Amino acid sequence: KGGGEAKRQRTEILLDLEEGAAKNISAKYQLDYLNDIPNMVVFSNDPADPLGAITIEGTVENHCVARPVLDEKYKQITRTRVQTAEKRVRQTALIGQDDIQDARAMEMRPVHIGPTARERELIKQQKEDRKFILTVPEEQWRQETEARIFGLFEMTPRWSIQELTKKLEVSIHRLKPVVGRLCVYIKGGPYKGLYELKDELKTEGQRVQKAQDEARAAAENPP
Repeated sequence: KGGGEAKRQRTEILLDLEEGAAKNISAKYQLDYLNDIPNMVVFSNDPADPLGAITIEGTVENHCVARPVLDEKYKQITRTRVQTAEKRVRQTALIGQDDIQDARAMEMRPVHIGPTARERELIKQQKEDRKFILTVPEEQWRQETEARIFGLFEMTPRWSIQELTKKLEVSIHRLKPVVGRLCVYIKGGPYKGLYELKDELKTEGQRVQKAQDEARAAAENPP
């Protein structure tokens, strides 16, 4: 180990489910091992035990995340789910005399002219959702969006959320969680209100550029 902790070797493992057990779910998964050492133990109990005694089975040496492989079957399953969710189901309901009277009473109530501020905001959000409709699986969209964000920050070190939305053509409410995982929000100083990449995600050149910017700002604004 040379006096230091040995780094874990990343091993790529693929899981293939039996064809009969994977009708509506993905049949192939990739296991991504997490680098941190888990501090967990595994417990189990016997349902037949009236006292419900718990037994410690052992410690966890490795833990990982199973991610579906973006093959053609998974894409087809995702498209089918989207189409099923968007399909409207028609229902027939019998209207009684009480329902007719309630409807007539509602017609006689005064109505406001034009939508409220809340309704206008909701209509605007719905238009954005229709404009930026998801046409690829969620995981694939996230990976592609993250790659584009890294490319933008290589061009310019700081961006506002509005600028990123315009460049990527993604609605703010969909983009913010992705930006939150990759970037930090600057709360003060000359770049207040902008986002920059987290230090651990920056290239060496980007770290050098940030150090130069901070040194220049300190020289221009001495304490």
